[in-house]
Amino acid sequence: MTLIGAILKKVTSKEVINESTKYTSPPPEINESLLRKTRKTRKHRYSHIQSIVDSSSPPFDGHRMLRNLPAWQRLIQDIYLDNVRIINSIITAYMRGRPRVVPTTELNRDWVKNKRDIVHMTKKKFVLFPVNVQDVMEDPSFAAPGDVLRPKY
Repeated sequence: MTLIGAILKKVTSKEVINESTKYTSPPPEINESLLRKTRKTRKHRYSHIQSIVDSSSPPFDGHRMLRNLPAWQRLIQDIYLDNVRIINSIITAYMRGRPRVVPTTELNRDWVKNKRDIVHMTKKKFVLFPVNVQDVMEDPSFAAPGDVLRPKY
């Protein structure tokens, strides 16, 4: 008998069928009122006593906000005029400024000066690294025997 045959035989047996049909009725419905917790509302200890400090909000006065309106308007107008002055100064600086493209005459003048500096510098002595005399020290323990040739490179 194969494994699949044994499983099918077990599923169709009377024991399994009786166990699966044991509970034929649906489960009982749960009453939701039992699940909800009820809170006891406790009365505040000092609810009957009037407060000494007045904690109510102040009465709304719409004219209070209108009083500041002219000052705000003046402030906004000052900011606007400052911005206009800055923009005008930028425009005038741009219009009166020199051109971005350097003229050829200035480039030629700079090149003549650079050539003169290069020729002047080439006449001077040039030393990239100063020459220092270094002592060659060899340790006799590392020296090769007479019959062995060890190249240094």
